[in-house]
Amino acid sequence: PFGNVKDYGATGDGSTDDSAAIQAAVTDICGAQGILYFPPGNYILKTAITFPNKSFVIFGSGPTATSLAADPTTPNITLFDFSNCTGPSKVVRDMSFNGPAPSVYGGIGVKAHGNGFLFQNVWFRGILTGLDAAGSYVNTDNCVAEYCYVAAKSSSALDESMWRGWTKIGRA
Repeated sequence: PFGNVKDYGATGDGSTDDSAAIQAAVTDICGAQGILYFPPGNYILKTAITFPNKSFVIFGSGPTATSLAADPTTPNITLFDFSNCTGPSKVVRDMSFNGPAPSVYGGIGVKAHGNGFLFQNVWFRGILTGLDAAGSYVNTDNCVAEYCYVAAKSSSALDESMWRGWTKIGRA
């Protein structure tokens, strides 16, 4: 199946908490191993979005057009949490994950603790850790870390040859 987060009530207006709408879309579309689209917008999250142990594709309209951002009143949030996703294939592309200020709020853009990920043309901005990975087959291509304390880290022995195409700006 194919879904659009706006069909589930997400606004992307930069002020509304879109957490519940995005979680509903993820549960429905990603749970059915589908493709989930984020149209241009700034989607604010007050709670982490958790994912099913399935294969799926999530994509936006580019990292300068589609942004998922931590609500400034929610410290240490993980925006996307793929904990224990061991399914064979998960693709995230063409979007950015943003925090309000890494020194004050901390947080993680994406926690990819599982297997079979591709992050392509994904930007991480102003958050403590952009990508926190563990597992196998975590691939990156054309990713940017801008003013993150840690661009990407791994708590397991990942093959760093799969971590290609990073641009680091500021603290990363």
